[in-house]
Amino acid sequence: MQTWREMREFPLAIRLLLVNQLGVNTGFYLLIPYLATHLGEDLGMSAAVVGIVLGVRNLSQQGLFIIGGSAADRLGARRVIIAGCALRTVGFGLFALGDGLGVLLAASVLSGFAGALFNPAVRAYLAQEAGERKAEAFALFNVFATTGALVGPLLGSALLLVDFRVSALTAAALFALLTVAQAMVLPAREVPPARGDHHG
Repeated sequence: MQTWREMREFPLAIRLLLVNQLGVNTGFYLLIPYLATHLGEDLGMSAAVVGIVLGVRNLSQQGLFIIGGSAADRLGARRVIIAGCALRTVGFGLFALGDGLGVLLAASVLSGFAGALFNPAVRAYLAQEAGERKAEAFALFNVFATTGALVGPLLGSALLLVDFRVSALTAAALFALLTVAQAMVLPAREVPPARGDHHG
């Protein structure tokens, strides 16, 4: 309850970014922890191929952070946040619908690059919007991020009882919802890029 009271004290843009981080981590951990099992057991891929698909996703996210920061600087954080969520929608959708290596590698690149886009942009936007209350805003940000990281695997394990594709489509739908919400509500801000990852 205290978290929700503190959240309501912030402007709409910050509240949306907090909910966004909850959704980002929920969607990420709903799918990614179970991806290797899907590739190996459901699709019959070798351990080496599974490692390549997972490695490409990690490399795309961690290795392209500098591009995400530069994009936020040049295009504005709002556009980059929206683009990142949209790309992850497509990437997770491809994980649900694709079973060939080419499609799965494309899904890995898109979903990883998406994180490289929206993670630094969200943090930069939040830092500027919070002003002197930056420490409070990021404390709440951590709470929402951690909550998503806890909820995601639980929801994912429940959906896996149906099918991995249901789990992946649910994650894609969540990112689609975040994309639309931010496109409609998030005000444009000129903010500098910030480096750093926060889970998903």
